[in-house]
Formats: sequence, structure tokens, C-alpha cells
Amino acid sequence: MIELQGIAKSYGPTQVLEKLNLRMESGEILCLQGESGCGKTTLLRIIAGLEMPDRGTVQIEGVDVRGVSPYRRNLSFAFQEPALWPHMTIHQNIRFAMDRPDEARVQELLAEAEVEPLAKRYPAEISGGQAKRVALVRALAPRKKLLLLDEPLSHLGPRLNAKMLDLILREVASTGSTLLFVTHSEEEACRVGGRLMVLPNLSEEM
Repeated sequence: MIELQGIAKSYGPTQVLEKLNLRMESGEILCLQGESGCGKTTLLRIIAGLEMPDRGTVQIEGVDVRGVSPYRRNLSFAFQEPALWPHMTIHQNIRFAMDRPDEARVQELLAEAEVEPLAKRYPAEISGGQAKRVALVRALAPRKKLLLLDEPLSHLGPRLNAKMLDLILREVASTGSTLLFVTHSEEEACRVGGRLMVLPNLSEEM
């Protein structure tokens, strides 16, 4: 599903990623763990096409995606910050993300995330934790082959953290999606399961 070769990325004098290689098979779960600043988010953004690597190649399903727009990469991305469309209601945010709108699925996901009563509200009218859950179900809704989740459970209490992780794993199991899950928590990485990859902090090594 994913093959990265020799990925390198710097921001000015700060080296974030260097000679990184990664291969993920279709349907695999990989948890990417590491300290803040080690390049976890940057790596996801490179795979999604939101950042360009300084060096290296990205292949998705055997195709070099250099120059391929993010929306053509057949993936879903849940950012660290919810990044909801402010001019759309919660219901519209989720529905718009789907290739083929499915009202029953929208309602099911709203209920699973316990945000169904907020469906007609706008992002500015809900809390940060609620927005986080909406952003996560928006990423799950289209059932893409590749799912990139950047700390999707951060800032949720223990009950909601467990509930949303269960939802993620059930969705991945039912759709056969490939999951790349980013966290800074070793305990959370163990709960996600699958393969674990720890990124070093290159700035500290220097």
C-alpha cells in the first residue's frame, strides 16, 4: 500500500527526517510513535501530498505519487487540530467528505462519536473535544483504502478515548483499510496494536 524510500525533510537548518524508509502492506496497522518534533506529522503530510520531501520517493499502491494531488491519493487524513470547515454544520462536514453521501452512515457515525445532538451546529459552536471527534468520524466516513490519523485521541477523556479507539479499529477491520496511526504515547501505541515504528528526534541527536 505504501512504500517510502530515502525520505528526507528539513525546515531551514532543522533536519526533521533523514533517509527514512517505510513499507506497509495493504490492511496493515502501523503505529508511529515518538517525541514532539521528531517528524511524525511531517511524514503523514508527505504521504498525503500536503508537503514535498527534499529527497526520496513516495509510492501508494505501487504508483509514484509525486505531483499527484492529495484528493487523488485515495486516503483520509485526520489532523492533530480538527480543521473542520467553519461554514458547514457538523452534519455537512461529515457528509461532504464522502464520495457518495450516505445519510444512514452519517447518522451512525454521529451517534458512535456521541455528537448526534450537535449535527446542526457549526464548528465554532462546539467544544475542542467534540470537534476532535467530529474530525475523526469525518476521516472514517468515506471508507478510504488508506487512513492517516495524527494523534486522533489526544485531549479526550479516558472513556471517550477508549470508545473512539474501538470505533477506529472496528472501522479498519470492516473496511480492510491500511492504518497509519500517530501518537506520542507508548501506552496508546500498545492499545492500537499492529506494528510499531519509533522515530528518533534528529534535532536532539545533532
